[in-house]
Amino acid sequence: MIDQILEELNELNIDKKLRYKYNKENILIVYLIHLKYLCDTNVYQYDEVLLNDELYELNREIKHLKWELGSSKLQVNRILLKFKNYPLKDLLFEFLNFVKKTIYFHDDKEKIAYLNIEDDLFSFYNPKGNSTYIMKRPEAFEIFQVFDEILNVKNNYIAIDEVTNECYDYVYFYNKLMGSSKHLCTTLEEVRTLLSNHKNIILITKYNKISNFREGRFLVRYIKTIILDHNDAIIHFQRGKDNYEITIINTDKIKDQNKLSNIIKNNRKQKDILIKTTLNDIRDNNYRIGFHLYQLEKTSSIKDINKIVDENTKYLEKINIINERIERRINRLLNL
Repeated sequence: MIDQILEELNELNIDKKLRYKYNKENILIVYLIHLKYLCDTNVYQYDEVLLNDELYELNREIKHLKWELGSSKLQVNRILLKFKNYPLKDLLFEFLNFVKKTIYFHDDKEKIAYLNIEDDLFSFYNPKGNSTYIMKRPEAFEIFQVFDEILNVKNNYIAIDEVTNECYDYVYFYNKLMGSSKHLCTTLEEVRTLLSNHKNIILITKYNKISNFREGRFLVRYIKTIILDHNDAIIHFQRGKDNYEITIINTDKIKDQNKLSNIIKNNRKQKDILIKTTLNDIRDNNYRIGFHLYQLEKTSSIKDINKIVDENTKYLEKINIINERIERRINRLLNL
């Protein structure tokens, strides 16, 4: 049914009408699921909804879509007619299977929490109802609570300023937004703080943010596994880790997520897929994170390349400092 909904959305030319909205297909599918739920529970009436060309402002994302549309109409509500009699629970499960999931490290019986996931919400919904969501923007999680009602489960939702010292087995910490080196340092300090209270922290981020891990060298001894997935990266930090071995997994040749989960659990060396290195090796390579770097034998040429890259990084940092000083002086002159 999800494929049919996508076809209907494509016929509405949403790519042309909503050029600037990321993840718009998923936002509109979730909107339709929510709208069907409201009709099935008699909050709205199907006849009224199907004739209405306006989007109902069910959540913050839909309000943004309406703002982008301006005076244009997007006749999404009529798509409900296609699956009016389709079981709502089945439709939700289809959507959750359709959405790309993050990689999970925990077992079902373990206590898990999610932090900072508002920017990639749907990848982290737990249909089993045994998760805690730590909310920076509570309104973003209203749709999860609707999902809970549809599936008759109860996840836990806590505002970030109400978090207690309760210990979780795993905390998934999402941080893919671009930012300055100062922003990265803040993220790594948050990881350090989380490790003091919880057993395992899973940092989900962009590879280019952690490819040079010098800023996070105080965390290297906690790294258990690094997963490199094209432009993305996942780092598993473990409190009380009893060895300096670090596993690095390259997902280029892994298409099936179940296979990847088995590779993580088995933790056995596989050429071009899974390698093992040590804390000292990472230190010797100036805290660079990469798969092929540690698959190759150590050579003086690799060390020379690392040295050149590090020197270039230092020069760029100096240039940025000079640019900031110049900008401050120009601002003073302009504001005289």
